Amino acid sequence: MSRLFGATRQIGFVVSDLDRALAYWTQRLGIGPFFLVKNLPIGQFWYQGQPSPPPNLTLAISASGDLQVELIHQADRNPSGFLDRLRASGDGLQHVAAWVDRPGYDAEVARLRGGGVRLAHEGWIANGGPRFAFFATDDGPGGFQFEIADVADPQFSGLGTMIHDAAAGWDGTGPIREIAI
Repeated sequence: MSRLFGATRQIGFVVSDLDRALAYWTQRLGIGPFFLVKNLPIGQFWYQGQPSPPPNLTLAISASGDLQVELIHQADRNPSGFLDRLRASGDGLQHVAAWVDRPGYDAEVARLRGGGVRLAHEGWIANGGPRFAFFATDDGPGGFQFEIADVADPQFSGLGTMIHDAAAGWDGTGPIREIAI
């Protein structure tokens, strides 16, 4: 566990070709099933502290043991930390994430901002969905961003449990499963 950010619960990769990335993860690595969320409904979005049009994202989420794996494909050119990583280094690890509840989110975001960690982007899912903040800890060699998300809150944690349980018992069938959020 990071003494600065908490336990890593998720690793997130930006990908330019989602179908190719899904084939790699499911066939080569045997990780799945992946739950596909097309056109993630982002309600509000800020890029580097300024209001910004949200990126058009498709997420594919699975688990390997207790670690969640997220593949992120951005279909537009709206500014985001995802697109920054893709432009700078191509496909690959973009972030690691810690999960907190709603009060924990407010406290952690305030603590990190107060400590001078620059915010890359932040926002929340529409209709009262989870919030996310990506901190720009990627300024060193091989660096990546760090995400705080309030998906550990009881109102959101059921999705993570479902993904974890599906992966734990996955027999290789139905590698891609579309869901709506």
